[in-house]
Amino acid sequence: MPKVQLPQTVVNDLLALDPQIKPNGGFQRLAIELREKLDITTNTLDLTASDIEKVRRYRTEYGGGGWQNLYDAVLKHLE
Repeated sequence: MPKVQLPQTVVNDLLALDPQIKPNGGFQRLAIELREKLDITTNTLDLTASDIEKVRRYRTEYGGGGWQNLYDAVLKHLE
């Protein structure tokens, strides 16, 4: 699994998410799943190929907005 090293600003954005939003829709579910995978001692995410595909798809196929900005930040540090 690829490890993604995130800057503290992105870590803070993930940690600020309320886990109760997970059932609210695909964007929210994916964001909380990323939050759950976050290792706060190293600021890294361990992502599966499926996770990466979802982040890329949600970033590019569903328009613009706040969630896409979060996914942009994750992708920026993946590549």
